[in-house]
Amino acid sequence: MYILLFSILFTAAIIVSVMLFPRSAVVINDSYVVNFRYSYLDKNIEGKIFDKNEIEELEKIIGGISYKDSPSCGFSENISLVFISNDMTLTVLPAIDGCSTMKIADENKYISITRQNRRKFDDIMKKYGFKFPAI
Repeated sequence: MYILLFSILFTAAIIVSVMLFPRSAVVINDSYVVNFRYSYLDKNIEGKIFDKNEIEELEKIIGGISYKDSPSCGFSENISLVFISNDMTLTVLPAIDGCSTMKIADENKYISITRQNRRKFDDIMKKYGFKFPAI
């Protein structure tokens, strides 16, 4: 009896969660360039990533399920990546405090990534002058 009640409550909680916080897939592929901006303290860096391997790795890290929320992580338009392909342009803001969340700027949605993927992201972007946390 308790198992049935628990199952019903758990299912109801999932349904309410999906209704309150709609989720959608973020598909990033075939980007031919990633523009980046890192403007923090004494650094003001803008540039482009053309390396296909790095672009594909960034696409894998950031691609996932997006959701609407109000995370406590900090974000700034001054620290951003813009993925450009023939089909789309997507602006992503990494959390500046180092938390494992990315913001999709144009849609005001968020993507959670693993800590391991956050470290991969930081390692790739370190080559271009990024440093986290940037708070």
